[in-house]
Amino acid sequence: MALVAFLRFRAGWPKPSGPRGGATRGKRTPPAPLGPDPSTVPLSDLNEENIFACVSWLQACGLARSTALGRARNLLLAWRWMYRQPDLQRWLSMPPDKLELRAEPPRMITAASWAQADACVEHMPRKDWAWRLATILRFTGLRLQEAILLEWTDLDLDACTMTIRAETTKARRGERRIPISEHFAGELAGWPTRARSRWLLDPPAGVRAGDQLGRHYRATSAHVLRQGWRASEVPEKYWKGQPAKAFRRCFQTELLTAGASWEGVRWLVGHRPEGVASKHYVQLERALWEPMAAAVVLIPPRDARTVLQLQQSPTCAP
Repeated sequence: MALVAFLRFRAGWPKPSGPRGGATRGKRTPPAPLGPDPSTVPLSDLNEENIFACVSWLQACGLARSTALGRARNLLLAWRWMYRQPDLQRWLSMPPDKLELRAEPPRMITAASWAQADACVEHMPRKDWAWRLATILRFTGLRLQEAILLEWTDLDLDACTMTIRAETTKARRGERRIPISEHFAGELAGWPTRARSRWLLDPPAGVRAGDQLGRHYRATSAHVLRQGWRASEVPEKYWKGQPAKAFRRCFQTELLTAGASWEGVRWLVGHRPEGVASKHYVQLERALWEPMAAAVVLIPPRDARTVLQLQQSPTCAP
C-alpha cells in the first residue's frame, strides 16, 4: 500500500483543461521535481525522513514552503490516525510525538520613503481614479478595500476627520473615526464631486459602481498601482508583490521614524491594541485621539521637487 492510497500527496498544480479556441487553458506547467514522487513510498517506509522529503519535493514542484509544510503536517496527522487503526498498524512504524516543521523566518521588511511614495503618485494619470487611489493610500495607510469603499459622507473636511465603516474593514466590524492630515483634506477639497456618485473613487472602466468589493476591482487597482511603482523607478524590493501594501508600510514606518506614538499609528491603520481592556473596557477612539492627531501632523505634503530630486538620483533609493 502506498501513500497515494490514502492521501493524494501531489504538488497541487491544476491540470490544463484541454484546448479551447486553439489555445490550451490552465495554469503553467510545474518545473520538474527533484527526486522521486513521495506518494509512491510504501506505508511501511513512512518515517520522519520521508516527511521532510515530501516538503522538499513539493517545494521543487513550485509550492511555497508554508503550503508544503501544511501538507506535511496533514500527512503526519494521517500517519498518527492510521497507526491507531488495528488493521493498518502492522504496516506502519510508530509516528513521532513531535516533529519540528517550521516555516522559513519572515523576510526583513523594507519600506519606501515619503519621496518614493510621492513618485508613484506622480506617475499615476492625473485626476484619474488610479491617481486618487494612490493619493488616499499615501496619506492614510488604509487597506485597499477600505480605500476603494470610501464615500463622501465618510469625510468631514472642516474637522479633518474620516470614518472607516465597519463593513469595509478586514474583520467587517469595529467602525473607527480617525483624524486626517490638513494637507490631505486640502487635496480632497479640490477633487470634483459628482451629484450621482457616492464614492470618492469612480470605478474604472468595465466595473459596475456597486461592485466596489469585486475581485475585478481589486485586481485592477493592484495592477495600476504596480504600473505606477514601476514607472517611478522605485526599486522593486519596496513594492513587488504588494503594490498597495507598500503605501501602508511607508505610512507606518515614516511616522514611527518621525517620533509618532506606536499605539496611535496602529489605530490609524486599523490595528486594534491587544488585551482584554482594549476589547471590552476602553473607548479607543477617545483614548488614542491625541496620539493619532499628533501623528497625522507629521505627515508631509506631497512635494514635486522632492520627487524630481529622487528621479535625478543615480540609485533612486536610499
